[in-house]
Amino acid sequence: MKFNLENFCPPNETLIPRFGEEKGISQCLTETVMSSATLGFMLTFGTIQILFYRKYATPVQHYALPFSQLFGLQVLNYNFLGR
Repeated sequence: MKFNLENFCPPNETLIPRFGEEKGISQCLTETVMSSATLGFMLTFGTIQILFYRKYATPVQHYALPFSQLFGLQVLNYNFLGR
């Protein structure tokens, strides 16, 4: 499969930034960098959150929690409306 830049960027735009022109940074470069930065942010802080949960969470037995009727309604709505 051949990589085709036209699938990702509009015609006549490249990923190479052109700071000297009046257009500034190309939209294609901005979208590529921002999506990568967002993914990196989510992975980094998500991993930190998982580590904090593992370190500071208190284990609870499943039988110690009473069944909530509102939770049952939420699951029922999810099954009917979410699928």
